[in-house]
Amino acid sequence: MTTLPTVAPFDRDALISHSLDYELAKNRVTLFHRHTALEEAIDWLRAHGYEIVRMDASTWTTAADLHRDFARGFDFPDYYGANMAALNDCLSDVAAGAYGSSPDATGLALVLTGYDDFAKRHHEVAQATLDVVAENALSAMRFGHRLFCLVQSDDPKPVDASWNSLDRDDVLVRTLAELVMDMAWFFESCDDSVVDPDDAVKQMEWISHKLGTLPTEARTRLIALIDERAESEPELREFLQSLAENSGL
Repeated sequence: MTTLPTVAPFDRDALISHSLDYELAKNRVTLFHRHTALEEAIDWLRAHGYEIVRMDASTWTTAADLHRDFARGFDFPDYYGANMAALNDCLSDVAAGAYGSSPDATGLALVLTGYDDFAKRHHEVAQATLDVVAENALSAMRFGHRLFCLVQSDDPKPVDASWNSLDRDDVLVRTLAELVMDMAWFFESCDDSVVDPDDAVKQMEWISHKLGTLPTEARTRLIALIDERAESEPELREFLQSLAENSGL
């Protein structure tokens, strides 16, 4: 049985510098949207001695797939029961340093990519899994070990967890952009009995005017989000393209 070394707690400088591992340890489970931000985080962790266990959750079609990859990734014993109770038991062993990580590692980082795909299919299992990971990440700290989870998602809110500081603003921008597009579509498509046609036109003109005043960098980001949605929702493509053109984007 391997035993992880005891890792010294974060010093007071971490409160000021907000080092990446301090933020991840504080969150225990941290969401990432941009793949570039995730890869930068992984590179930083590797450079600072962390061991990475990576799994592609987008390939999981059943809960059994999740349990299979966790068993492989953390070297669970053969008697692993492949259910939530068993997952909690085995992760508690990982948290205590019984197995699942090199004894020379600074800490252990679990990376789950494409997690929103799995969460759409099995949301309760997806959330329960992260809850189990978070609880055992806390237990690891009690043993003087560092264990945390990085979760990549293309969905702004796939599960209940905290966003990393680099992506937090991007998620806000994405959410507000979706809101603007939905509002514009509402005024464009609503029945005259719902909103007076003249009022709808005025609202559309106001939206277009506001979008037209955005700085260049913000316009570029909004155009990318509009194009992304137009690609995923072909029935709105013509409207979204006209929204961008009429707003002077």
